Amino acid sequence: GSLFRLLQKINVKLDWRRRVHMAIDI
Repeated sequence: GSLFRLLQKINVKLDWRRRVHMAIDI
């Protein structure tokens, strides 16, 4: 369970970075 939670946290971080980059691109 903890491993899945860790992966979820990493995914959220990556998604946040991606959104920030997209916002900067626009």
